[in-house]
Amino acid sequence: MLVLEKENVSSNLALLKTQINPHFLFNTLHNIDALIHDDQDKASQSLLKLSDIMRYMLQDAKTDFVGLQNELQYLENYFALESLRVKNKDFFHYSITGDCEGLTIAPMLLIPFIENAFKHSVDSNIGNGILAKIDVKNKKLFFYCENQYDPSETDKDKTQGIGLETVQKRLNLMYKNKHTLTINKADSVFKVNLELELNEN
Repeated sequence: MLVLEKENVSSNLALLKTQINPHFLFNTLHNIDALIHDDQDKASQSLLKLSDIMRYMLQDAKTDFVGLQNELQYLENYFALESLRVKNKDFFHYSITGDCEGLTIAPMLLIPFIENAFKHSVDSNIGNGILAKIDVKNKKLFFYCENQYDPSETDKDKTQGIGLETVQKRLNLMYKNKHTLTINKADSVFKVNLELELNEN
């Protein structure tokens, strides 16, 4: 019975991983193409970041756990590429702090929350539209993300919430009794708080 349960968990994880894919690939390629004429060095750097993201998704993220430093670098690359399409540099802010040495995490676990924030933010011209914080303390990861959104628009989106349901399933499978997740929507602000007990190498 335990063998069957283990196989079931493994198959579920494989299925859930395939459902998590960045939606910004084509937009990023378009932005890099436009950037080639204005700033070739920045275009080249952005292309390398995109290459690193794709390599991470296709190779590194195939395992159940990856080094936390690699996961956070993936997120930093994602933020850097999102900044290409945002005219207002005050639209989003993020910070990553703490000691990641020797710690691991399930790959691509946080990106659905961040993707959701960018997808459903009300207006990229406003300041402080998205705020994301990651802090690592005492082998625990504390993740916070908030974004301003238009409730009437998200109600129309039938796919809204699918990515979040997927990551919740992964958390329940891989971090049962080792995480706390709260999601709140109030006053047109969407907030995510996640506390996660990390594994060591």
